[in-house]
Amino acid sequence: MLSLRLKNAEAVRKEISLRGYSINSFARKIKSNPGYIGKVLDGKRDPYPPLAKKIADGLDMDIRDLFFVVDGRKNETHH
Repeated sequence: MLSLRLKNAEAVRKEISLRGYSINSFARKIKSNPGYIGKVLDGKRDPYPPLAKKIADGLDMDIRDLFFVVDGRKNETHH
């Protein structure tokens, strides 16, 4: 499955703050795990599309403005 990566995590953090949320309260709003949301915002995790959509929807933004696609498939080396 493809995963998505934030284009600009700092900008997303600002959008969350400008809407009056902490990371924890935003995670509760979108019914997600605060620790995982923190890792996404720190660039340590790339969310799958359903979570990325929840983040975008929670900010009333388009998912394509916040994320780009990362191909999560492993490259295989053939001998």
